Amino acid sequence: MKNKIKYLLLILILCLNFTVPVCAAEDTFVYDDADILTDSEEKKLNNKLGDLSDEHQAEIVVVTVDSMDGQDIVKYINNVYDSKKFGYGSERDGVLLLISMNPREFNILSNGYAGVAINTGDISDIQDVMEKDLSAGRYYNAVNKYADECDYYLTTYVTGVPFDFT
Repeated sequence: MKNKIKYLLLILILCLNFTVPVCAAEDTFVYDDADILTDSEEKKLNNKLGDLSDEHQAEIVVVTVDSMDGQDIVKYINNVYDSKKFGYGSERDGVLLLISMNPREFNILSNGYAGVAINTGDISDIQDVMEKDLSAGRYYNAVNKYADECDYYLTTYVTGVPFDFT
């Protein structure tokens, strides 16, 4: 009987160990494949994007890549969004910032209700806010501004509070 209990406990411990990495992967909002952020910056941004994603029920993520392998950035960002299955719910509500180092380009994709809240004009405005920091290599600042802008547009959309044009 003692051996059965030991084996059951061992199996339970092993099962718990195998579930932890799966849970950790689901909590990833920063995919810094180009390694342009420090570990500390990545952790702070991941926490911020995770909190915002939960709050807005729209997955807000950033992906950095060394190269897009010659692909057009619009096609590439769509492929990334689809292949990583980003987005919440059946409409896959979410926003993706893609930063490529070669060529040096960036783009934002919004989908589902986030695509309505953050439309093409809004994306252009967010890109304008980020551009100086990206050009200067201040990637943490740029991604932080992206997060703040996503929060602003999603909050404004949900609450119906009008924009402040002053």
